[in-house]
Amino acid sequence: MLAARSAPARHEVTVRHRERLLARIARAQAALDMLEGECPYDDIMTCPRFQGLLVARLQSSSVTNPEDATQPRTYSA
Repeated sequence: MLAARSAPARHEVTVRHRERLLARIARAQAALDMLEGECPYDDIMTCPRFQGLLVARLQSSSVTNPEDATQPRTYSA
């Protein structure tokens, strides 16, 4: 933003940055939603609710970003 030499250029930079932040927040919220909730299972990987959310998330990611479907995914809690 500091390198932009005009108001329109700075506006464009801030709009792009805002979009990236909103996408990052949405991904973080989706991850949090997957971890929250009541699950009687000791291991989250055996929880049917978590498994369903995980499958739905992976399917929606591959549909929205087909090129990402070939990339390995890492998830952390």
